[in-house]
Amino acid sequence: MRSTIKLKMPQKYKMKTSKLIDSQRGKTSAISARKPARILSQGDYEGVMTTIDNLMAKGSDKVSDDELFEIRRLALMAAKYEKKIYHIAAPTTLAGIIEMKMFEMHLNQKEMAKKLKVSSAKLSLILNGKQKPDVSFIKTAYEDLHVNADMLLKAI
Repeated sequence: MRSTIKLKMPQKYKMKTSKLIDSQRGKTSAISARKPARILSQGDYEGVMTTIDNLMAKGSDKVSDDELFEIRRLALMAAKYEKKIYHIAAPTTLAGIIEMKMFEMHLNQKEMAKKLKVSSAKLSLILNGKQKPDVSFIKTAYEDLHVNADMLLKAI
């Protein structure tokens, strides 16, 4: 089970966020010069990653709430930039599709086998290409994992 950490936005950042929004509307602010609202270039991205690395190097016990918020804000900006720049092709094999779903759903192979209503051994054989999936397996993958039927048919 995956746990979620909830961070409260420090009061200091609530004010900075509104100043940042104001700066994007044409008003100037000191924070807008130091902290970009989005990453537009590889240079911006590298600067953001360096800032994240420097803050993370302090260690989790020495980072303030403000710095934790800043790490999260910068990490979200970096993730958005990476999603725009780096494209990951969808898997084309059945094993790739199932493994991608395992990753997305945070399941191990045993848990995925249970969700697909097969034994762990059978799922292992299918993933390793030693056994062909049967119709009920494919139907369950389509219905329970919400895998595109076209992808499934092309993969088998």
